[in-house]
Amino acid sequence: MVWVISPDPDACHLIGLNLSKRGMQVVEIWMRDLPAASWAKPDLIVIDADAPDEIAWQTIRAVRLSAWATQVPLILLLPIEPSASQLASAQPARWLAKPLDVDQLLTMVRENL
Repeated sequence: MVWVISPDPDACHLIGLNLSKRGMQVVEIWMRDLPAASWAKPDLIVIDADAPDEIAWQTIRAVRLSAWATQVPLILLLPIEPSASQLASAQPARWLAKPLDVDQLLTMVRENL
């Protein structure tokens, strides 16, 4: 199961659709709905961050610090290269620069499942 988390419902759906068409079970979550998330534990989390602002990084850190997500691989989709401290706090398996290269994302997802 792959969770796709994004502040943009259209981006969330597009990423989720690309993964589900390749046989993956996907749960699409808008960032604003994250505290209410009660779905089954994911095997992988993809977080799409529109802006490299503090709110996006707070959400990423909150996901990473959640008891259910501490050992779950995390892939970040980011508009700019993150700093070393941001990467250290998020501990992603991988990160990918936007604009999104779907083939690269699919490769990363497969490698981390």
